[in-house]
Amino acid sequence: MMKTITASDSHSLNCWFEPAVGERRGGIVILQEIFGVTDQLKGVAAKYAALGYEVAIPALFDRQERDAVVPFDQAPRGRDMMLASDIEQTVVDIDAAVKALAAKGGKVGVIGFCWGGGLALRAAQDLDIAAGVAF
Repeated sequence: MMKTITASDSHSLNCWFEPAVGERRGGIVILQEIFGVTDQLKGVAAKYAALGYEVAIPALFDRQERDAVVPFDQAPRGRDMMLASDIEQTVVDIDAAVKALAAKGGKVGVIGFCWGGGLALRAAQDLDIAAGVAF
């Protein structure tokens, strides 16, 4: 379900949360590609949730356009939104999702796809997470 979270700079952004099925084993933040919080990523979240992980997918384009989901055939639009993103602000938004999951206990890891993969590596450098994985 989509909820609003607040970053440390007071920016509010949407974040998809997929609850863990069964006993909660920890948290995973999934970082988007240049297409936003897509149904495809929500499907990935459901697979991790079935393994016992609570998942968060922060809407990293919310600073440019609230709730932006870019169709796969409009990749240049997504690329332009990515290029317009401020990396420091994006990391602050990722941290808000990490903290939302960490508040419930257990370790939190970050994974990302394409643009999100690079951001996962940045998160591993800058944030208090257990692991970062780039796809």
